[in-house]
Amino acid sequence: MKNNALNINSSVEWLNAGKILAHPTESIWGLGCDARNAIRVSNHLPIRQLFEMLSGFMVSTSANISGEENINNPNHIMNYFEYEEMAYYDEILGDNKSPSTIIDLESRAIIRE
Repeated sequence: MKNNALNINSSVEWLNAGKILAHPTESIWGLGCDARNAIRVSNHLPIRQLFEMLSGFMVSTSANISGEENINNPNHIMNYFEYEEMAYYDEILGDNKSPSTIIDLESRAIIRE
């Protein structure tokens, strides 16, 4: 089992190097990477602090498999995806009970409630 737990400074360096970072959100773990035309908006303090230090933007998705239970342990995420250049931001999840709503900005369709 690999343990690539990173603090905030190491997480910023990791993302700036173009690598994948598992990170806590308001409710579930996410997978993020450097982005050019997208941005993750979050009220979760650890993520807001990460964004403040990041020199660019981050695009993010839930760290789960569609139709399966959420993976709530960063070590399980690391073992499941088995990608060498992946680490996780060693912070806590938020208190929200369900993932955030996702809305298609063009059609205004709700993708996930």
